[in-house]
Amino acid sequence: MGLDINAVRFLIAARKSGVEFGDVLTLGRQDLNVYPAKMRSVLEEHGFSSQLFAPGAPDTGFAEPVFKSLGAKSVCSMDFSDFEGAVFVHDLNQPLPANL
Repeated sequence: MGLDINAVRFLIAARKSGVEFGDVLTLGRQDLNVYPAKMRSVLEEHGFSSQLFAPGAPDTGFAEPVFKSLGAKSVCSMDFSDFEGAVFVHDLNQPLPANL
């Protein structure tokens, strides 16, 4: 699962319409299926910082920098396994523990 350019454009439109991305939790760690150069141009075209996609910036292949570029203070992921490095590992078929 992940974000392609159309999903990124949707998130940009949502942000420009007033959606706040304060604290983001993704279900599964989302891939980013957009080249950094394309991310830079799309973000800049809409007035957002492209610093996290600058040449030499770490490219993890995951979507966290997209949300951060759109104003998210924190971006976490929850998944059934830690295979892709999710912040929270939990089976959502089970009740959430008190610490979540």
